[in-house]
Amino acid sequence: MNKIKQSILAIVIGLALAAGVSWAQIYKDPTCNPPNCNTPTPINVGIENQQKGGGVFFTSPFGGINVNGAANFGGAAQFTNVVRINGTVNNPADGRVLTATDSVGTAKWKTMKVQSKVYTAYKESSTAATDSTPSKVVANGLEATCQDTSGGEVITGCLTSCLGHFVDQGPDVSARDINGNNSTDSTPLTNPVKCVLGQNDKCVTSTTGNKAKIRIRAVCTKITQE
Repeated sequence: MNKIKQSILAIVIGLALAAGVSWAQIYKDPTCNPPNCNTPTPINVGIENQQKGGGVFFTSPFGGINVNGAANFGGAAQFTNVVRINGTVNNPADGRVLTATDSVGTAKWKTMKVQSKVYTAYKESSTAATDSTPSKVVANGLEATCQDTSGGEVITGCLTSCLGHFVDQGPDVSARDINGNNSTDSTPLTNPVKCVLGQNDKCVTSTTGNKAKIRIRAVCTKITQE
């Protein structure tokens, strides 16, 4: 019996010595004095602010993050599923869009509306047509433009019409002829601010008693929010 006890005691002492040697081999002196160089505090349920140098991944389909306060993202935020943004001010609804309401990026749900207006400019001949003399009017730089450009109106199209018929191959309808030369100018305005007809755009009518009339219309659009 004593031999068994001695054997067990010898094994225990041997294991303890082996553990001590292993610990001694991996032990390193601290690089700074207390209380510095402490091991980082694990993420816990405390009220203190905490930081983590690496990323955090939630692999459970039942997990998630619920933030009751403000959330600040210093980098890009990527969402691979449905994103829902709720709010008690300007509540979201079908057809509303999230838009900035100030220079710092405060966003609210707004209803966007598209308003369109048509502004017309026209010229007509001074005399009416007779049986032998047609009535003719020349555009000569006739132009139509938006009236509320400071309020956000932009040209989205140009239209022309003639009470009679056009003499040349066709009128300009893409805000060309800004120099008033002729309807063969090939370079349209990159960002047209007005619709212009050239001097070669002529409207003629041979119907007795009618005056020729040529029109150009600027189709203007403005997007507003509630």
